Amino acid sequence: NTAVISPLLDGIREIASEGKNILWFRSGDANNLAEKINLLLSNKGYRDELAIGGFRAVDIFSLNKAAEKIVDFGTVF
Repeated sequence: NTAVISPLLDGIREIASEGKNILWFRSGDANNLAEKINLLLSNKGYRDELAIGGFRAVDIFSLNKAAEKIVDFGTVF
């Protein structure tokens, strides 16, 4: 698993939460990106936490999970 640092993007913002499964940096701000990289390099526990949180977030929004929800919704009607 890998911790993710990303600029704040609309599509990702819908499924990711700052500090829980991703770190956002200000687009175009190299110093801010460097701060986030240094934070993760200096704190393995936090880096691992973000990586696990990211894996869980992706799993929740996986194609298979989405398909299961569509099928479940279809059985209600």
